[in-house]
This record gives sequence, structure tokens and C-alpha cells, in this order.
Amino acid sequence: MRAGAALKKPFLGFIYSCGKHSTPQILADAGEVTLFIKANLYEEELVITDSSDRLILRAVSGVDLYSDLRELGIDLPKLYRECRQGLMPNETTGEDLREDWEVYYDSIGLSPGEIRMRQRVKQACKAAHTVADVIELLEGTYFDVRFISEDHLKTWNNFDPETCLVRENEVIEKDGYSDQLNRALTVDPDARVKHHSSREDVHIFFLLDPPAE
Repeated sequence: MRAGAALKKPFLGFIYSCGKHSTPQILADAGEVTLFIKANLYEEELVITDSSDRLILRAVSGVDLYSDLRELGIDLPKLYRECRQGLMPNETTGEDLREDWEVYYDSIGLSPGEIRMRQRVKQACKAAHTVADVIELLEGTYFDVRFISEDHLKTWNNFDPETCLVRENEVIEKDGYSDQLNRALTVDPDARVKHHSSREDVHIFFLLDPPAE
């Protein structure tokens, strides 16, 4: 491969996973190269070559290890900024309103992997319908989960996704005295849930089918 040789169209885009690459995507021009990068920059490994097998870009988990994109007139730092904005947009409406923890972490900066993990969990929280869904979304994260009753009078904390054990907290009013109950119970993986809110590292769900006491 001659150094400085002119890049030849069409270009080829590859996505690698576990050492194997996908069927190469044909990229006709710099515009299609740009779109391919935006869609796949944070994949396990991204490789783009020209038709003569000359390497143009190699990125691993969002870190560019080699780039010759300037020859195509592509500003890679600008693409990073646009991709980051796409992962954590500044302007959202309706159900996509950003949680306080997203605003906080955006201010201090996150790695691309952290952004992807948090966005995946955020979407999974909204899509969760059962405790089993909650267990699945917790895999590979350090988040905690808290359940609350629909009337907000009970909470279930210290959720263990492996055993489905929780600690129930309830204030009991009796004979003019208040007593705080704290007991271990098991929640059913098929119990229905609904996402209530999220904080920095805690996701809160309504537990629609409370555990038997």
C-alpha cells in the first residue's frame, strides 16, 4: 500500500464483533462514509477502507486508533461531538425528558461506553413491564433499584436481582404510635412494574403486584 496514494471509491465499511466482521457496506462517497461513522462509531470495532484496501479509519469502542479522513474532507472531532450530542441530546420533550442524573453526568463528562450503558438502561426502564425485565436491564450495570407502592406508602429497597429478595419498609400507625417495619420479602419475577423515575444510580419502579407477606 503506497503512502500518500489517492483514495479510491467506493469505500467499504466493516463492523467487527468478537473478532469477526459484518458483510462490508459499500459507501459511495464521503457523505455515505460520514453517515456510516455516525451510525457505528461506538461499536466494538469500526473499520473503513477504500476499494484498494487502504485503511481510512479504525476505531475501537469509540476510540479512533487510525484516521485518514482528512483526505475525504471529513472532520472527525466534529463527528465525535455530533455523535455525543446524539447519545445525550440537550433538547428533548415528552417521555424523552432528561433525568437529573443525565444533566449531572453530562456536566462532568462520560466515556462513550458509559453513555451507551446509561442510554440503554434509560430506554429499558421505560420498556420494563415485569420484575424480570428489571433484572435484565440491571445486568452489566452498577445501578440499584427501588420499588414503591402505587399509593406511595410502602417501599421495597435493597433489591437482589439474583434472589429477588427485597427489604420492605412501611410505617404502621397503631394506638397513637408509629412503628417502622423492615422485613425481608421475595418479589415474583412475573410481578408487574411501571417506571416511576430515575436518580443518579437508582431506578425507581411502581410495584403493581406487591409480594405476599
